[in-house]
Amino acid sequence: MGKAKLISLQKVFWRFLIILISGLFLSVAIPFLLLALASSAGYVTYANNAEHSVQKISPIIAAAPDITKVAIPSYCEYLILDTDYNILYTNMDVTEQSNALKFAKTGENSDLTSRTQYQFIPREEEYCVLKYYVGSQYKSDWMQKYLPTPETLLLMLIGINCIAVCVFF
Repeated sequence: MGKAKLISLQKVFWRFLIILISGLFLSVAIPFLLLALASSAGYVTYANNAEHSVQKISPIIAAAPDITKVAIPSYCEYLILDTDYNILYTNMDVTEQSNALKFAKTGENSDLTSRTQYQFIPREEEYCVLKYYVGSQYKSDWMQKYLPTPETLLLMLIGINCIAVCVFF
């Protein structure tokens, strides 16, 4: 029998530390890579997609003689007001209507911590307020309904991966 090669405790510690840091780096990088792949494959929209769409459609809404003929994106909700700020028609619920009406009158978003944004569009004899969300969204209605937001799912995967790496090593 030959001599067993001794490895110092310092080498074991450094090897463990390098493997742990590498594993934690991969546990963070892989979910970001998956989100980027989902975005490029068309399953998830980019975070500023709704904002760009609203900016493109705002001049069309402002100039259209009949707003019901304008194809408002499905992820936008609208509130149509007369010049005295009376609600004419909408697809928002009551609490959202009050927030949108407040935005139309003051120009201030009532909840600055949420991802909800409003766009005020003056028209000839009425006003339109569009509500949209800033953030990634799924393009599939099923995924949008049953899965958490892509950002939340990203954070959950990072957390689960980090815990799994720490437990494994």
